[in-house]
Amino acid sequence: MDDARAEAGFTLIEVLVCVALLVTACVAGMSVLPTLVRASQGDVLRDGATGLARAAIERVRAATAYYPATGYAANHAYALNASSSYVATLHVHRGWCAANQTTTDVPMTVSLVYDAPTDTVTATVQYPRTACDPSVTSQVVVSAPLAPSALAPGTPVTTPIGDPSQQ
Repeated sequence: MDDARAEAGFTLIEVLVCVALLVTACVAGMSVLPTLVRASQGDVLRDGATGLARAAIERVRAATAYYPATGYAANHAYALNASSSYVATLHVHRGWCAANQTTTDVPMTVSLVYDAPTDTVTATVQYPRTACDPSVTSQVVVSAPLAPSALAPGTPVTTPIGDPSQQ
């Protein structure tokens, strides 16, 4: 009789205990999910702020790509103010805050400072740590030198094309 019982399988009590353990583990895992989503929200906003700072510096670089032909100093002060600022927005999912809206635009203040002696631009972006509480802010600072222009505006650029067999 012991051999027949050993091959019969699991008892009802064993199956119920196993199901109860699985349900408990699933409920515990699901309760951690909102915390993980809120924790990742700060990373998303910081990445967005860093992208805004880099884009601002690239716009400055594009705007000052060429020196005027004559009559200006060897930096970009002819084209740039010492400082400027504007507000940009980042489109994020509002579901993180359990609000009725599905998405929202999070405002971020971008400040640009040009240092003429070093010919460097610094972009500072003030952003909220979470879209749920915009009163608590943090900032990202990105600084980059502006490349000197080797060509005056209107200078033709020619690229010699060599013999492909010799490359």
